[in-house]
Amino acid sequence: MAKSTLPKNPTQGSITLADGTGSPVSFTLDYDNGNYNLEGIKLTLNEAVTMERRGRFAGLGHGERIYPVVSFSCFVAQFTDASAGVVTDFILKANKYSANVSTLGAGHSYTSDVTFKMEATAVDGTDHTFTLHDVHWLAATLTEQYPANQLSVSGRVHGAITGDIACAQASV
Repeated sequence: MAKSTLPKNPTQGSITLADGTGSPVSFTLDYDNGNYNLEGIKLTLNEAVTMERRGRFAGLGHGERIYPVVSFSCFVAQFTDASAGVVTDFILKANKYSANVSTLGAGHSYTSDVTFKMEATAVDGTDHTFTLHDVHWLAATLTEQYPANQLSVSGRVHGAITGDIACAQASV
């Protein structure tokens, strides 16, 4: 694949949430604002630990695991629906999504995978995609405002990041 020479903008992205069932239940946001944010990505998802011997640098190693944070917002068309897909129902495991399974498996707190796709096929021939695995939803904030009411969501990534952007915790 050749290097893309065209910057992408928020109109070319999409966000899809998926649970952990064998054939994942998924939800693609309808009205996201194009303000997806991922904070804390690095080569390994671990702190860097500086080791010194008698006041001098002796080495650099992997320390505690770090957990990137993802956030996005979307316009609110409705809060909930018994049969139609609504983002608040997906992250709160309600109504149509009440049987969703955590991506970490049974017995764990509810997590889901989040895939961000930059649609670029029509622009430079290649889509750009990455997936955040095992995202635990931290908080959702509902704001009444103009031009439309908004839901802001944040979650912590507990698994690896795969795809065009990839990183995982160190193996040792």
